[in-house]
Amino acid sequence: TPYTRLLLGMSVADIVFSTTVSVGGFVRPRDSHRVYAFGNDTTCSVNGFFTQLSFPSMLYNAMLQYYFLLSAGFGWSNEDLSKWVEPLMHAFSIGFPFVTATVGAILGAYSETMLGMG
Repeated sequence: TPYTRLLLGMSVADIVFSTTVSVGGFVRPRDSHRVYAFGNDTTCSVNGFFTQLSFPSMLYNAMLQYYFLLSAGFGWSNEDLSKWVEPLMHAFSIGFPFVTATVGAILGAYSETMLGMG
């Protein structure tokens, strides 16, 4: 059903986010003088990219709300949702964060010095 597929997408995004948060402190540049910072600028940028890429979790949460609105509130069937709405939900939930993460990586927006922390 669309519900389970949206929930699966949200779960995968949560795993990506949990991983980036758990390793985030370690992959910061060693010269940032932070405790347990063992990384470099590249590892910091990669972590920033994946942190931005974990935003589908919030978007999938919103898509679940739209799913419930359309199914319970307006009486849409799972077949109609799967055919007309669900592809757009996945495209937006994955596509928008992927585009913004890619643009941020191209612009070099994920370094600590770019954020004024270095």
